[in-house]
Amino acid sequence: MNRRLNLRFLTILAAVIGILTVSAHFLHAYQIYRNAGALLTQAERAREAGRLDVAVQLYRRYLRLKPADAEALAQYGLTLDKLAKSPRERVPAYFALERSLQLMDDQPAIRRHIVDVAMVIDRYQDAHDHLVKLQENTPNNAELEHLQGRCLVVMGDYKEAEKQFQQAITHAPAQLESYVHL
Repeated sequence: MNRRLNLRFLTILAAVIGILTVSAHFLHAYQIYRNAGALLTQAERAREAGRLDVAVQLYRRYLRLKPADAEALAQYGLTLDKLAKSPRERVPAYFALERSLQLMDDQPAIRRHIVDVAMVIDRYQDAHDHLVKLQENTPNNAELEHLQGRCLVVMGDYKEAEKQFQQAITHAPAQLESYVHL
């Protein structure tokens, strides 16, 4: 008995298997991309319901699929910060908020929150840099001047810190904490 390999059939079979494999891959990718929106919605609902730990997990899953979503990164960072019980636990929140600002720079509320987190985790130079940017947009803000003064004291620039505290006192004489630092 003479057996021969049907090359034409084998070639067509290999092509069909290849096409089906590539199609399945792209269909799977499309379904995951489409479901990413559902993850974000669930994360927002969990956050609103006060289930912050669940929200964090859902934000993480969503951000694995869409890492460049600045708004989701910001909400993830804020949620992580709410969950944090120690300065060490705030570090991931800080970096998530920083990444959000890198993607979308015009977020003054997020930038202001980063200042607070940076000061808690002893990143005073970073807090100072963010305060400079905030003060460009809101000059004569006593709160920002006071925080700037605190950062400068820790950084060792006492003359500039004194100027910041003086400006804070000028703009908000009732803010007693600035007097204490002088």
